[in-house]
Amino acid sequence: MNKRIFITVIVLTTIGLIGVIAIQFYWFHKALQLKEDQFSNQTQIILKEVVDKLFIKQSTYLSVQKPGEELDNKNVPNILSAVDTAKLRSLLEEKFRNQKMESSFEYGIFNLTTRQLIFKQHNSNPENIVTSSHRIALSNMGRSNSFVLAVYIKNEKEEIRAEMIPVLVLFLALVAGLAVLFGFVVYNLKRQKKLGDMKTDFVNNMTHELKTPISTISIATEMLIKPEVNTDANRVGRYARMIYDENNRLRLMVERVLQIAVIEKGEYNLRLRDTDVHELIHELVQKFLLTVRSRGGNMCVSLQATRYILKVDKIHFNNIISNLFDNANKYSLERPHITVKTWSDEKGFYVSVEDQGIGISAEHQKHIFRNLYRVPAKHIHNVKGFGLGLYYVKTLTQAHGGTVKVYSELEKGSRFELFFPFNYQNSTADEQENDESQPIVG
Repeated sequence: MNKRIFITVIVLTTIGLIGVIAIQFYWFHKALQLKEDQFSNQTQIILKEVVDKLFIKQSTYLSVQKPGEELDNKNVPNILSAVDTAKLRSLLEEKFRNQKMESSFEYGIFNLTTRQLIFKQHNSNPENIVTSSHRIALSNMGRSNSFVLAVYIKNEKEEIRAEMIPVLVLFLALVAGLAVLFGFVVYNLKRQKKLGDMKTDFVNNMTHELKTPISTISIATEMLIKPEVNTDANRVGRYARMIYDENNRLRLMVERVLQIAVIEKGEYNLRLRDTDVHELIHELVQKFLLTVRSRGGNMCVSLQATRYILKVDKIHFNNIISNLFDNANKYSLERPHITVKTWSDEKGFYVSVEDQGIGISAEHQKHIFRNLYRVPAKHIHNVKGFGLGLYYVKTLTQAHGGTVKVYSELEKGSRFELFFPFNYQNSTADEQENDESQPIVG
């Protein structure tokens, strides 16, 4: 996936997610409005039923002012003669209770035209009653329908919102789920893109690496075909040796690629036995010292560990240290200076390999142990590799129960520190003394 398509997908997905969230907000707002309308309609039905029952036999009711109600205007003609205030309150409480509306309320009757309060519940706020939207005309009281019964419900908004909490939780869960899903998709897209780039780089590097030995073998074979070369034993031997060396080089490259799947699946077997790791490190230093000195560099060795007999797989331990030596040499653009140190404590054995090369930025340090990962750096394009070495180092060090750490700074070099515990027990390892594991090229 190229960069333009990747960005387009991210932008479109983001727009889609924002659109879905906006729609969810819209429908939640609509649901809240609908709930408010339902509450208002339910209250109106209650008021209508109360008025109907209150005046069903109005001629039999007497004007009685009960405790808890206050007459605000003593000059209103016959208004209270038809209203039993005790029954009014009883009906309101009964209807609200039947509808499971438990909020406290205030009520009263006022003139809708003059907004003059006729009577109200004791200790109620006249302004709340007059401005309440829950009201019904007392039209069956006779000549005028300008008198209304009004109810003010305390904490009305809070009650409605409380009923909407399950919907709100579901809405927020949906939004959070969409956000997490979006993040997961973006993460995987970026990961797939990086993996694709890494595989492309690997194929390019592998192709470049294969071209040289194939070309050399082709040229040497063509020379051997020529009659004048066949008569010269020295030239035949030289070309045959060239073909043999390049063929071995090809074999090692193929083995290196095939071992990717072996390492990833963990299908390798460790043959653990007590080993003098100082001796192994010393032998490896002697081998690499020739290469390092050919570039004008040097290796400084300080083997200070007091305990250096470890139960390790000799082949894999050699490969681990060799990979670190090789990287220290490759990524030192000028004269390589490599420092090797060992030390030990009661927990285990430590070995560090330090160089003064180009270093690794903090951004890439967390990725360098991934399979096929190579730090992008244009000025070191001549450095060969497939991004397998450090992945091998970490995987096989962990297989020995150990850990690997990196300390690095750009333009100042890198230090890799390995730890191997004493007496590590690996249930999948084979501790036979006779056999050694097959090498996995890093």
